[in-house]
Amino acid sequence: MSRVLENCNDLITQHYSSKHKGLDIVGEGHRTDYVTAHTDGEVILLATGHVNSPGASGDASYGNFVKLRHANGYCTLYAHLKNVCVSKGQTVKAGERLGYMGNSGNSYGAHLHFEIRTPGNERIDPEPYLSAGLPGIQEEVLEIMGKYVSADKLIEWINNNGVDMVEQTTAKHRTTANLYYHTAYPGNSGTRAGKWPKGTIVDVLDGWEAQSDGYTWVKVLYDGGTYYAAREYLERV
Repeated sequence: MSRVLENCNDLITQHYSSKHKGLDIVGEGHRTDYVTAHTDGEVILLATGHVNSPGASGDASYGNFVKLRHANGYCTLYAHLKNVCVSKGQTVKAGERLGYMGNSGNSYGAHLHFEIRTPGNERIDPEPYLSAGLPGIQEEVLEIMGKYVSADKLIEWINNNGVDMVEQTTAKHRTTANLYYHTAYPGNSGTRAGKWPKGTIVDVLDGWEAQSDGYTWVKVLYDGGTYYAAREYLERV
């Protein structure tokens, strides 16, 4: 599932190369879609009011775009948008809408041009990170029952309290309908990380669930990340 499109899986129409320092992406079936933040970050630059301008150069070639800076110093850029729905200085969560895919700037058909830039502003190939976290991040916190604690504090607490380490187990489940998954619970439109099509196989973490808004929320491991989803739309396989 895509981290940069709200409803569609990624279809790459042009890959990264020495002459094309990013990925061109549309939705499966060449559909357009809302463009979403790959990772939590801050809007540090954007452009609006651009129309289709084949041959445009410099920043104008991007048309309407949004640039985010992330906690590890990396930046992501989302270009050729039809419109932009965030503002400069705004903090956004992964999966939050940035705008709608379009054909502004130096573009020859509606698509998303997606870039990842290192802290030194080097543009690297985004493809390995389309469904994974950004490179170069050393997580200093652990998620425990929906809370975040430093690894050092957790180890100190375990040593002081003599807690046995228990291996977490998971069980395979299948979605029974198209199902949004979230970065937090209870889920809402602001916490959406993506949507699984009906029939998607995921790993549900045993021993964790929470009741809210009439749903039983469970923790799901998927594509290297931990998310939350409603158990009512999952069946064990």
